[in-house]
Amino acid sequence: MLNSADQIVNKIQVDEKFLLGGKPKLVDYQHLAIAGAIDIIHPITYIDSAGAIAMTLANGEEGQIKIVRSHGTMTGTVTITPASFEDSTIAFTTTKQTWWGLFYGGKWLTLATFGSPTIS
Repeated sequence: MLNSADQIVNKIQVDEKFLLGGKPKLVDYQHLAIAGAIDIIHPITYIDSAGAIAMTLANGEEGQIKIVRSHGTMTGTVTITPASFEDSTIAFTTTKQTWWGLFYGGKWLTLATFGSPTIS
């Protein structure tokens, strides 16, 4: 089914408000290379590590999507423990591993993974 012109214009206006209205843009990101908290403000977090480190992920807002990707130097395991998760942890051991999460029903759910980070 084709969208009406009004539906298209409304979508463009909503997208413009999201992209230009002071909210995070898709190009905004966080980079972590030390133990600590992954923020829920940036939609994307890049991680790397020169050793084994632990990170946390706070609860998000209903419907929020979070992407975590390993890159750069990965000589140790980065273990992420979300505050509320359908499993327990997410572990990254090499570069180019990605986890896509959705905060729904009061917990983080795994939408997809690439490069096989370990979900346990």
